[in-house]
Amino acid sequence: MSARMRRIVGAASALACVVACAAASAASPAALEAQERPSVHAVRRGDTLAVYFLAAIPAGRALLLERQVGTEWRAVGDTVRAASTREELVTRLGDKLPDLMRRFNAETEALLWLRLRTDPGAAGLASLFDGDLASALGRSLRDPRVGAGPARHRVRVVGGEGGVFDVPVPSAPERLRAPTIVKVSHVPTSVNLTFRIVASDAIAWLVEGRSSTDTTWRRLSVRPVARSEETDTIATSFPLAHEGIVWQVAVRAIGVGGVPGPLSPVVRYEAFDRSPPRPVLDPRASLDTLDRVHLRWSAAPEPDAAGYHVYRARDEKNSGARVTALPLPVEQLVWQDTSTLEKGQWVYRLSVVDSAGNESVRGNAAPITVPDRTGPVLPGTLTATVLADSAVRLRWSKARANDLREYIVTRQRGDKAAGEGWSRLTRPLSLDTVLVDRGTDGGGLRGVRILRYHLVALDSTGNASAPLDVEVAIPDLVPPAAPASLRAERVAGRALVTWGASASADVARYELRRRTGTADSLLVTFAASERASYDDFTAGPAARQYTIVARDSAGNASPARTATLTVDAGPMLAAPANVIATVRGTGVALRWDALSGAVRYRVERAAARNGEYTEVGAATTNAFVDSTGKAGAWYRVRAVDAGARDGLRSIAAEAAPR
Repeated sequence: MSARMRRIVGAASALACVVACAAASAASPAALEAQERPSVHAVRRGDTLAVYFLAAIPAGRALLLERQVGTEWRAVGDTVRAASTREELVTRLGDKLPDLMRRFNAETEALLWLRLRTDPGAAGLASLFDGDLASALGRSLRDPRVGAGPARHRVRVVGGEGGVFDVPVPSAPERLRAPTIVKVSHVPTSVNLTFRIVASDAIAWLVEGRSSTDTTWRRLSVRPVARSEETDTIATSFPLAHEGIVWQVAVRAIGVGGVPGPLSPVVRYEAFDRSPPRPVLDPRASLDTLDRVHLRWSAAPEPDAAGYHVYRARDEKNSGARVTALPLPVEQLVWQDTSTLEKGQWVYRLSVVDSAGNESVRGNAAPITVPDRTGPVLPGTLTATVLADSAVRLRWSKARANDLREYIVTRQRGDKAAGEGWSRLTRPLSLDTVLVDRGTDGGGLRGVRILRYHLVALDSTGNASAPLDVEVAIPDLVPPAAPASLRAERVAGRALVTWGASASADVARYELRRRTGTADSLLVTFAASERASYDDFTAGPAARQYTIVARDSAGNASPARTATLTVDAGPMLAAPANVIATVRGTGVALRWDALSGAVRYRVERAAARNGEYTEVGAATTNAFVDSTGKAGAWYRVRAVDAGARDGLRSIAAEAAPR
């Protein structure tokens, strides 16, 4: 084997290491150095010299190809730079990106970018196979007019402290020849292919082919096949075995930079697949808002997977029954169980069906618990019976539920306290179907007119039944308290009747009655806010008796208050004249002119002339001493006749020293 061929084989061996180790990380620089690879690799194609840079490039550097002319070195073309960002790399690779990601086992663009950046030596070797990658990584240089002469070339690393690498220029153009397929066989999961290469500058080989179900000729190798030792026979395999399908396969030689060579003769082969695929190992079950089960999983690992079957069981010990009549499409990775499931635990498993109809064992379990969301059923109605005016008895039928936990009865007042919150009446975990409501403190429900009751049943999961409601009207049999007082007096020929308010809060009105002799009649009805009334009358022999009661909103009458007023038998006494109030050491002495017909006099005092006067005493003569009086006090006097009638009040007099 020539030295040039050995260099190609060495580079191909290194490339094989790169593509084989790319899943974990690209080959380490130390491993690449162990291959004794050249730092650059060059190939002639007509008048063009294609140069590929294999060594690591320091960050921020660029490459420049130079050719020796006489004793000087002259640049050939512009400097080339690697993509500086992941986005730029993706743009440069274009539609080559998915293929390169598969070759490096990179699930994402970010992972591919990381692997190429963290091991630039491996990236340089990978450029030998793919010219687009070499351009994107800034590893490909060209001299389009090299000709057939022996001109020397070198690669200079520019920017900062760079280096210079000699280019071993081949004397002959690149020669690619098709290999010869020796043998095709298969195991249950892949096709094995052995081919013999002839003298060629090929750096790697790709298996291509088509099947009787897919007539498009396409590449079957995930990664390039490279020779790792000096032999003319190479064995490879590809995982595309399908029972009963005819394959046509061939091998294509690949030159440096991914330049395709001629294709080998096509070989026809029929594979028979009798091995079941591997199952799905990561199913995940979840519930939606309607408690329907949704199953998700990752794609089957087998290349010839054709679909999935779903199995369902009540527990993990049971393998379950198949619930899919036909396999789900292989691209479908989500499935919804439309069955109505009982509450409790369920377990789902998936099997994989390949294109030959082989079904895998059932995979790992995906457990899910369907909650109990069906509440108990309360039959019949909620009945309420009023026990006098102090309690209400509630009855209801037993709820239908296997796991009944408790009944909850709440109450709301609906009259004067309308809108207040609901109060719970039942104790925790109560299962009684009879409840007597005697009020919050057990003292009865007095004063309450309307009550609303609400009943629900709960099961052990917390599900509630449909509620039962009832409204109860409590009869009010308790009379209000009597008015605080009742007073009747003569005022300018009329009777003035005044009374004090009842202490009960539910008083709706007051009723004033008048009795004269044997005649008794309702005089007038007043609102709860009224406190006084006038009654006109004429002179007569009989006295008048006034009676007042308070009535509540239920019509209950309070105990009565009475007051008697003697009928006017003649003219009212005049007001006493010449009232004089003199301050003395013992108080205030009052004198006034005596009135005919007066049997006594009533004395009133106030702090101011027009202030509120209160009675401080009485006298049978026209003189009175107020022992508690002081200077500045004001006094009025009125006479009382034999019929106990009050006369007119005198003009007010101020107490002053003599």
